[in-house]
Amino acid sequence: MPPLKAYRPNIPLNLALSLISGIALGGILVVLLEMQDRRVRSAEDLLSMNRLPLLAVLGDDRRPAGLLTGPPATVLRALPKPG
Repeated sequence: MPPLKAYRPNIPLNLALSLISGIALGGILVVLLEMQDRRVRSAEDLLSMNRLPLLAVLGDDRRPAGLLTGPPATVLRALPKPG
């Protein structure tokens, strides 16, 4: 007996399954890549990696970084005046 309905792929189901599996695989990949990244971005990262005491911190995190920020006023006062 031939089938009553012609065979065709279920496109909405295939799209939903591919979307869910793509998001899941992408999330797993992000987690794995982040676990492999061993860069130290803060003093807390360094303290959590090993149990050694922190001796010094380089840089000043309180001042925002940007292209338009100039030197502090104390540096400008210490420079000799031209002329």
